[in-house]
Amino acid sequence: MSWETKASCSLPNLASPERSLWTGALEALSSVDYEPEPGVVSFLARGPQSFGYLGLDLGCGFGRHVLAGARLGFRMVGVDCCDEAVRVTRRMLQGHRQRGEVLVGGVTALPFSEGAFDFAIANCVLSHGTHFSLTQGISEIVRVLRRGGVLFGSVLSSNDPRHGDGVPVEDGSFVFTRGPEKGICHCFMNEAALRSILESVCHVDTVREVRYSGRDVGAYYPGLPYSSHLAFTVRKR
Repeated sequence: MSWETKASCSLPNLASPERSLWTGALEALSSVDYEPEPGVVSFLARGPQSFGYLGLDLGCGFGRHVLAGARLGFRMVGVDCCDEAVRVTRRMLQGHRQRGEVLVGGVTALPFSEGAFDFAIANCVLSHGTHFSLTQGISEIVRVLRRGGVLFGSVLSSNDPRHGDGVPVEDGSFVFTRGPEKGICHCFMNEAALRSILESVCHVDTVREVRYSGRDVGAYYPGLPYSSHLAFTVRKR
């Protein structure tokens, strides 16, 4: 691997209650989150010749996108805030005889040098928190991309049925009170607000609304008929 960690950056140490919430949510959703998301698959299918070999998967969970990228010839680095997710992803890579690095870390304080990666994936990760942490996370991801590096991501849309449900933290952010992500804060964005954040730090290629339906969506929230996200692709200036 050619990336370098920041010598001055220590990996975040989540408090035990927060760590337990995330570990529980990952375990509960592992039965529906084992296949790579179609949007991520389409992005990776463009191949290393499109944007380079060294990729970063933020909030890698149990490693489905790290593995998918490694199988396509990318050199993947996964980051997740949960120790268990990191252990599972490492074992999975070994079991499939694929190479990759997996570290414990948080999106808002990445332990990597500026310009270290060719591309990054932040699929359904940046919405876990407030609008402030989402903005901070986007800036931090862009920091670790090389000039011209690409970020593919998705965030919860304000058109999602869960918008407004739960305990309000701020305008557009709520702590869920039901489902496997109970106790975890989620923020929702409209397209104009998301574009404004993205355009402040990078060049925006695409932003589009994506709706997911089917029986699996109910696993994320009781009675959820569909979920709606804003998928985007941006490039570092």
